[in-house]
This record gives sequence, structure tokens and C-alpha cells, in this order.
Amino acid sequence: MSERHRLSILGCGRAAGTLAGLWLQQGAVSVHRICNRTPASTRRAVDRLGQGVAVDRLQALFPADILLLGITDSLLPEIDRLLLNDGPPAVKVVFHLSGVHDAEVLAALRTEECRIAAVHPARSFSGAAISPQRFTGTPCIARGDQQALALLRDLFLTLGADWQQPDALDQRLYHAGTVFAGNYSTTLASLARSTLIEAGLPADSAARVQTRLMRGVVDNLAEHGVLSSLTGPIDRGDATTVEAHLDALQAFPELHRAYLDLARETLRLAVEKGRLNASAISRIADLLAQHD
Repeated sequence: MSERHRLSILGCGRAAGTLAGLWLQQGAVSVHRICNRTPASTRRAVDRLGQGVAVDRLQALFPADILLLGITDSLLPEIDRLLLNDGPPAVKVVFHLSGVHDAEVLAALRTEECRIAAVHPARSFSGAAISPQRFTGTPCIARGDQQALALLRDLFLTLGADWQQPDALDQRLYHAGTVFAGNYSTTLASLARSTLIEAGLPADSAARVQTRLMRGVVDNLAEHGVLSSLTGPIDRGDATTVEAHLDALQAFPELHRAYLDLARETLRLAVEKGRLNASAISRIADLLAQHD
């Protein structure tokens, strides 16, 4: 990419800061101005990136080629009004990173000179540094004006992104799906680790067991898909083992309830897989109902 775009950032937190840092490494942008919630946070963001000017007014973010909005989802419906206080901002593209809002949340900012977009990188930004190699292959789900998407596509492809532009998308359902995969898998890991510790494993051993198992599942899912990756007692029709689990978990009501909910969904998958006979399905379904 020969052109270095001037990038201003409103809300330079984990996600926006990571992307800006990666683009700087690739020579794809120059960071122009940054505005965060507090002056101290803004200065820290500038220091982390080693580039840019800290500003304390929204209108001071302009002029720029691109405005990246890294603000929280709840603020996005109001941001167009705030950015328009002094008239249309002098910027070519405004885009946000939210998974739950589409580009039209920024519709008031759209002009002949300014186009809008939404790009959601489907990965966790947990605070740890992300190298270009680790970002490679990250699905980036993009919606918005074609002129904005063309520019942003080139930027994200410099990072090896898996760029996707679906024709239609229920944004709320999409985001719920990413939360299942990203956030609730962490919750599941916590439940697994807690159960292993209650069983008697030391915390470090429980962490190793849980991490190894989950890493293997993720590898299998990537290679074989959901149904072929399904294993365990329900997949085998082993009601006796499931009953032993439920009996042991009765002393821990929250774990017992979570196990039941997940067991029901696992039984649905096992039925879809088509290897269980009717008798095994009935035994497991009755067992789960008894423990409800």
C-alpha cells in the first residue's frame, strides 16, 4: 500500500489501539489525533502508539482521512450528534468496531465527502499484545458504504484479515453468536476448572487439563466441524456415566444446573449426528428430566 492514510481515533482502547499499532507496523497509516474519555487516558494511548497528538475536543480530531471509533457500543447511537456539533466533520471515512451495531448507526454522518462503515474483527482483544502473525486470518465482518469498504478492505488486508462482506446480516444475532464463541467459552472454561478443583486437582493441574482439552476441541472444530468433533458420554449413549456426573454435581447447584443445560444441547447435537439409537436417546432425555 503506497498511500499512508491519516488516522484519527476516538476511543483508543484495546481493539482500536491494537489495530492502529498493527497498521503503524505495516506503514499503512499515520496516527493523526487521539481523543479518549480522560486526558490521562489519551496521553497513555499516544505514548503506547508512539505517534499522534492528544486532543480533548471531538472537533479537534479533524481533518483526517479516517476516523476510527473505538468507543463502547452504548455510546454509538449518540456519537453522530456530538460529532456534528460544528457541522459535517472533515473526514473521508468514519467507521466503528462494534459487533452489535451496523454502519447505519452513523447514518447522520454520511455525506458526499464522508462515507460510513462498520468492521467487526471477530477475535478477543484481551490486553495482551497481538502480533501481525497472530492477527492473520482474523475474520473481519464488514458492512457499510462501498467507498468506505474499499478503502478499509485494503487496510485490513495488509494485516492478513479474513475480510467478509455479507449481503444481509441480523447484527444482534451475529453478535450473540460471537459472544457464545468468544465470551461464553471463557465462562465454560471457568466452570470446567472449578469442577476439576472441586474434584481434588490442584489449581495449576486443573488449568492444564482444561486448557489442553479445550485446545484440542478447537483444533478438531477447525479441521472436522461441529458434529464430527462431538465426543463424550452423551455422544456414546452412556447414560450411566451422565448419571454419575449429575449425582456428583448435586452438591454444587450452579455447576449442576450448567451441566444440565449443556447436556440437553449436547443431546440435541448427538441426535443430529445420527449415531444414537432411540433407546439411548430416551434414557438420557429421561435422566436429564429427572434432574431438572
